[in-house]
Formats: sequence, C-alpha cells, structure tokens
Amino acid sequence: MWATLAKEYEKAKYWMIKQFGGEKRYEAMRDDLLRKCAYSQRPMLSKPVYYTSSEGNRWICFENAFYYPDSLASNCMPNCFCYFETASSIGVFMVGFNELIHGGDMNCVLIFTPHFFQRYAERMGVSGDKNELLMKFITSTRSFTVSPMEPDENGVERITVRITTDCTGHGIRRSGKENVFEVRTILTDAQLSKAQAARTEHVRSLGDLTRFEPLEVTERRLNNCGDIKDVAKAFYDKIDKLESLGVDTSFQTRGLKLSMTFSKIFMQMGIATIYDSDFWTKLGRESHASILRYLHGLDENDKDFDPFKELVKVAREIAARMGVRKFAWRECAKLLLMDIYQYNEATAAETIRELYPM
Repeated sequence: MWATLAKEYEKAKYWMIKQFGGEKRYEAMRDDLLRKCAYSQRPMLSKPVYYTSSEGNRWICFENAFYYPDSLASNCMPNCFCYFETASSIGVFMVGFNELIHGGDMNCVLIFTPHFFQRYAERMGVSGDKNELLMKFITSTRSFTVSPMEPDENGVERITVRITTDCTGHGIRRSGKENVFEVRTILTDAQLSKAQAARTEHVRSLGDLTRFEPLEVTERRLNNCGDIKDVAKAFYDKIDKLESLGVDTSFQTRGLKLSMTFSKIFMQMGIATIYDSDFWTKLGRESHASILRYLHGLDENDKDFDPFKELVKVAREIAARMGVRKFAWRECAKLLLMDIYQYNEATAAETIRELYPM
C-alpha cells in the first residue's frame, strides 16, 4: 500500500497539471486562484480533476486556496486524495509529507474509514450524496497534525488528528515500520475531553501550513517581491537624478508616500499580500490619476476641499477600480486616521462615527 500510494500520488498530480494545460498554465491558474482568494477573503477551489491508476485506484485532485486573516495572506496547495466507495459510505487515503518539502518523501498515510465518514456527516451536518460528502471533507481539510494519545487496554497506539479548526479525527496507529494511521471516528471541539484538547495540536495559521508547501512555490512567491523592490528602486533612482538637476520632486515623493500608505492599509485589510505582484502593478496604474487629483486639490487650498474626506473618496475609487468586492471603506478610513494622523484605534473609530454617522 505504501509504495503504491507514493507512486500513484505523483502520477495523479502530474495528470492534474497536464489537464490544466501544462506547468505554465497550471501556475497561472494557481496564481489567479490566490488573487481571487485574497480579494474575496474566502476559500477558492479549482475545478476537480479525476484520475484512475493502472491498478484501478481512483484519485481526485485540485488546487485549494485559503485566506488567513491572522497573517493577511492567502496560500494555495495541490491536493490529491485516493478514495473508495462502499455500499453506504466512502473512505479516503490521505498521504502526508515531511515538513520541508510537500511532494518529497512521504512520511505518513491516514486512512479515513467509511465509519468515520458516517459520523462526519452526522456531526458536521453534511447532507447530500457520497460525492458531496467527499467534496465537503477534502475541501475543508487544509492540513493535518497527528497527536499521540495514551494506548488502549490492549497496548494499541491511539492517535488524534487535527483536521480543521473545529473538529478532530480519532483512531489508531497500525503496527509496522511505516506511519499508517487509521482514523475511525470524529469529534467536534465541543465534544473533546480536557485531555484530548490538551494533546491535540491546532493547524490554523499560515506559518504552520507553509511547512508543507513545495520549496519551488515558496521561492517563486518570495521572488515576486523582487518585482516590487525593483520598481521602487527605479523610482528613487529617477528622483535622485531629477534632484541632482535641481528639479523639485516633492510632488512625486508625496504621491509615492500616499501610494505606499494605501498599499499598507490594503494589506492590513487582507485585500492582498506582498506576494501579489500583479495586484501591486495594477494598483500603481489604477491609483495614479486619483492620487494626482487629490494632491492638486490639496495645493489649490479650496475651502470646500476636506483633505480627509477626499482621501477616503480616493481610497473608495481605487478599490472600485481594482475590483475589490464589498470594500470596507469605514475600516479603511479608520486605518487612514491611525496611519496618517497617528490616532489611536479608539479615537479613530469614534472620529469615523462622527464624520460618517450610520
């Protein structure tokens, strides 16, 4: 079983990439999924791809993007699950990898039994047919952590598996040299005993999850930051040259500072992450005219020009041009007060309520 799953997992993933049109189109699809996830602040799923091995084992493969409010980031991972059906339920083989390279040496297999899925449907309130039950489970399972528990009366090793942020699977470790865990039932967090809760690890943050991300994906995300740095460096080089010629560059510098303020606030709001280079490129293009108009308005000293309210209008206009759905403009206004005027959070919130009564 171990060798078969390891070999078929790689073939299933290769088949998924092929069905998406090859490496380049697959990466483009994944990046698009990440952007949509960051903009909408909700999970995103690619279309599923089905693969049947030469031995008749069935696999379902897809990309699953999750948004993490605590880290203001989205993350995407390839998922390949081997599944089987019984007369009344389903079962799933889930493979795990070492902490450094997802797709490297396989270090465990979790077998979610048909009985587990019967309890999963009952306790998680999942209705529908077996396919709907399968999709609900695999799309809500970002990662997993196995925690050892006390052995039972026969000396069999018991384990608890943190599946999502609100439920755990419970089962045993099968005998043998490989880490094969059989997960037989499920408990919600409300059903856990104190001992179980204390021994169960929670996989909730991006920091925990990225240990399982492919190194090449991590490197590509980090390399994207270079695009942003290069653009900023080119801008400052240009400013330095203009200043050396005696040109007043205060207007351009003010514009860049304002653009950086919007960028920081958009990240704080979870609209995008520093890795979304396409977003920042588009932001620079779409925000240019609005920021220029605002700066000209400041310089004209128009008595009807309210600097702060006009700035909020600029933020809303930029968000609309960027296609940000359900833009929380009041939250943005509060963050602008805190960043530019150095208000504390309570004072900023009260000021926004006074300026923009509900």
